[in-house]
Amino acid sequence: MNDQELIALFKEALDDVVPGKAGQWNHIDLTTAIEDLSVDSVTFMELVGFVEDKTGKVFADDELARLQTFGDLAGLIRA
Repeated sequence: MNDQELIALFKEALDDVVPGKAGQWNHIDLTTAIEDLSVDSVTFMELVGFVEDKTGKVFADDELARLQTFGDLAGLIRA
């Protein structure tokens, strides 16, 4: 997946797990820090589950614990 497809996937995931706030995700790119989203850990894990379902990948908990940006998550998807 290229960068634009990944960003679109992340926005789609956010729209799914945090409905009604689509306008908040316009600024997201691969440098966006995950903590800047102001979502709790449960919501973030729902986002990860959405991404796993869409990509057919499963990420280990230790890999997820190291994520800081959407670029980090993109790296897991591409690996």
